[in-house]
Amino acid sequence: MEEDLTKIRTNNCKCNLDPKCPTTEETLQLVPECNAVVNNVIQRAGEPSVVTSPTGECIPSPRTFTIQLPKPLESNEFMGLTGDSFELGSWDPLRSVQLTQVTPTIWNGTVNLSSPGQVQYRYFVYSLDSLGRIQIKRWEAYVEPRNMRTCNGNCMRMDQFGEIDGQKKIARGWLTNETIVQLKFLNQVFEFDGGFTPERMYLKLVNLENEQDLPNYNESLNNAEVVNMKYNRSVFERQSDLGTLYKAGDIVLFQMSIPLGQENGKYALVLHSEDRQPLGHAPILLSTFQENDGKLELNVTSHESGEIIASAKISYLIVRPLPGIRMNFRTSYAYTWKPKWDKLLVGHRGDGISFAVDGAPITENTIASYKLAYDVNVDMIEIDVHITEDLVPVIYHDYKIFTAPNGTRPKSKDDLIQVYIKDIRYSQLKDLRIFRVLGDEIREYPSHNEEERKEHRLFPTLEDLFHELPLGLAINIEIKWPQARFDGVLEAEQVTDKNLFVDMVLLTTLRHGCGRMLIFSSFDADICAMVRLKQNMLPAMFLTQGSTKKWPAYEDPRCNSFEAAVNNAQLFELTGIAPYSEDVLKDHQMVRLATDLGQKVFLWGYDINSLERVQFFEAAGVTANIFDRADLIVPKERTAGVFNNPETIEYFRGQCPL
Repeated sequence: MEEDLTKIRTNNCKCNLDPKCPTTEETLQLVPECNAVVNNVIQRAGEPSVVTSPTGECIPSPRTFTIQLPKPLESNEFMGLTGDSFELGSWDPLRSVQLTQVTPTIWNGTVNLSSPGQVQYRYFVYSLDSLGRIQIKRWEAYVEPRNMRTCNGNCMRMDQFGEIDGQKKIARGWLTNETIVQLKFLNQVFEFDGGFTPERMYLKLVNLENEQDLPNYNESLNNAEVVNMKYNRSVFERQSDLGTLYKAGDIVLFQMSIPLGQENGKYALVLHSEDRQPLGHAPILLSTFQENDGKLELNVTSHESGEIIASAKISYLIVRPLPGIRMNFRTSYAYTWKPKWDKLLVGHRGDGISFAVDGAPITENTIASYKLAYDVNVDMIEIDVHITEDLVPVIYHDYKIFTAPNGTRPKSKDDLIQVYIKDIRYSQLKDLRIFRVLGDEIREYPSHNEEERKEHRLFPTLEDLFHELPLGLAINIEIKWPQARFDGVLEAEQVTDKNLFVDMVLLTTLRHGCGRMLIFSSFDADICAMVRLKQNMLPAMFLTQGSTKKWPAYEDPRCNSFEAAVNNAQLFELTGIAPYSEDVLKDHQMVRLATDLGQKVFLWGYDINSLERVQFFEAAGVTANIFDRADLIVPKERTAGVFNNPETIEYFRGQCPL
């Protein structure tokens, strides 16, 4: 009772009476939402409470919510309802309202709403794990939720799931009480004994109670989804009887949703030939996974003989829920893009690369460089984020820095010491001398602590950046993660736990960065998936170097072609892709591969080196150009960036917690 009384005193509820809401002399039982806004009279705990307003008493109003689905739900799925009132759960997934199934595609429920004013609400699909915990499957992911006014009596209205005012938007949910495990079939995977490899075969991932269930298994246990990534068909789906048809070179991902605390399940990869004959199986024990991402070597055993007939090498990824912040249904900026956010001008690392011969005049990735870009009216800046040894997100482009002991004068690159940002605490990083090799010159830059001009200091933290930059300046946050190249060389060593790395960047951004246009990006396809799965507020884009010969190809084929990047963006419901400019320069028609699917294209690269090139790529249909030397390229007649106006700044205030 005392807890309810506290809610009455503290909740910022609406008890402004609607003219259509009648007043009576009824005595109300405790109504948690009509509160101190309107001269509440709350009697002692344990006694009936009367909640009054200057114009009369507020009474509960029954409201029936009815939703129609385009197709029936799965047997383990349910419809939920949430909203901004206490009775609707105040957007909290754990306090939402469960609807009742009326027909295979219609669900409804009646709720007594104590606030007779405007009510906001959303529908979502969920399932329950073995412990009764909610897992969000799909939800209506608009910035603005549904609106209604309560009415006198039990009113009836049919909503269509995901459709509001002629628009449709249903997004997959985010992680709450479950872990995602992905098994990734990339590049050449199988090697069969005797050198013979079936040209095509069926792959299916099955859940086992014990290994002795093979080759038979309990289909009801199966909780894996699968995708064989193809253009405009890159969507996770339930597995068919034999699974998905696979051939060498296909990109196939299996995805399992596993309740927290139960990540020790037993699975098996089951293979059938193209003519549907059993080939073999390979057990997979989740308890043997050593890291959050890595590779598995599997032995495929014949169903008939029990002999090993093939080996397989696959990659895996484990994604865990974001700790420290519980996301809710209040709003999302991850899936909405206004038409006027087009032909964006984006300052690369601020005003541009400075660690180069004839580079930008202000040191890159510093507050000063970002503010110069803002002053010349770019729409957005691109920044690079790393994590120090003590888990501080800092801004710098390279994975490592070059330094030297105090009192020395290095004369060549051999005299410099390499230090990885991941291996040093932030307090130490700020004291290091910083050197760059520019052509034949070794140039020293003042350490963070030695630079008297605060805005020119290297290694600003991500948190500092959010507090220092104007809200009218949008930010593209590239999460740096070293890639394995196809030749086996790793761009840099990375021992930080991938979940922890992403969590620190997300938590810093969600706590300190709200109130502006923000977007994440990464060359790591897994990072993009993790950003998408861990939170529902902010968008992400997939960076790709495409088919260029300037750098070695990456091991992950999703990053090595424009179309593969588009497919990956579709799979994880990303805002779009950020490809290297060379592909589009050769064939500007390929931009339509992304835009025809509603994806945005942020272009980056050395080919964007003039206003004329910017305009060429804009004509090709790209959404944004990321370039160096914003001070030289942005037209002088430009008066403000597209996000730098009171209306847009007010729009993004909705990101911030209430």
